[in-house]
Amino acid sequence: MENQVSQLKSDRDNRPKVSVCMITYGHEKYVEAAINGVLMQECDFDYELIISNDCSPDNTDVVVQKIIKNHPLSNKIKYTKHEKNLGMMPNFLYALDRCDGQYIALCEGDDFWTDKLKLQKQVGFLRENEDCSLCFHNASVYNEITNQTKLFVNKYHKSFYTAEDVLENWLIPTASMLFVNVLKQNKLPNFFAKAMHGDLALQLFLYEFGNFGVINENMCTYRINQNGVTQTIFKEINYKYLYLQQLEEMKIYFNGKYNRFFNKSIVHIYQNLIVYHRTTHFLKQIKILFKMITFEPLAIVRYYKEIYASFKIVLYNCLSKIQNKTV
Repeated sequence: MENQVSQLKSDRDNRPKVSVCMITYGHEKYVEAAINGVLMQECDFDYELIISNDCSPDNTDVVVQKIIKNHPLSNKIKYTKHEKNLGMMPNFLYALDRCDGQYIALCEGDDFWTDKLKLQKQVGFLRENEDCSLCFHNASVYNEITNQTKLFVNKYHKSFYTAEDVLENWLIPTASMLFVNVLKQNKLPNFFAKAMHGDLALQLFLYEFGNFGVINENMCTYRINQNGVTQTIFKEINYKYLYLQQLEEMKIYFNGKYNRFFNKSIVHIYQNLIVYHRTTHFLKQIKILFKMITFEPLAIVRYYKEIYASFKIVLYNCLSKIQNKTV
């Protein structure tokens, strides 16, 4: 796989060196900053900006069209406005498929880059480190709800990271990712189209082609706002069931390689579901507890603390129902 990465890095055809992939939905307040952060880049190579607007219900299209009309570097923009909403991951796949560069950088429509040399630094890093498939960096996290800003990671303590590192901790801001474009020759897994954590799925896929390297600088801003997925989709109960499905499919795709991490997440979700259903669906609690005990052969041994805690919740619910009936 590493040889394939080296071959792609040394490709000298007429493709742009970097394709910047930007998906947007409902970002009329933010997308101008996102686009300007890309178009301010100073580098000794060509780049393109792929924008895919997933049928935004607001004035995102108006903002993008105005930039295309007036910005001196608008020729770098390839813009699509979908007439029907595709959904976040299908829209992301559509945009990725349009990326022709040797490298792909990510920046969603409500995030923005803050360093005009970001692309130059990251491409230079990957040129110097042939065994890496992805380069990332630190970010500011701006919470619009609390009006507070903090670093995504206080400090990265090493230069190279593994998939196991990424699974242990959330280390990679989406808007910091630049990776070798292996997607033209290697199809993303089928589960990716329905993935609830697209970043994680993409990162684990990319690790099949090389290590992850970090530039220990802050070069972008990640926004938390009321319309973001961390404040909407991730809080829905249906999300937990869909994420369970993604974890099970990733276990199969990666052939047990990361099961220790996947299983911990699965157990945690089962616990959350049992708590969620504690006052409404007793039978669902029973079914979830059974799955928790049986989802892998040694689950009851490896996760006995979590299973026992969940069992006590189910038992308490059962006794409460019995008591209510006898009153």
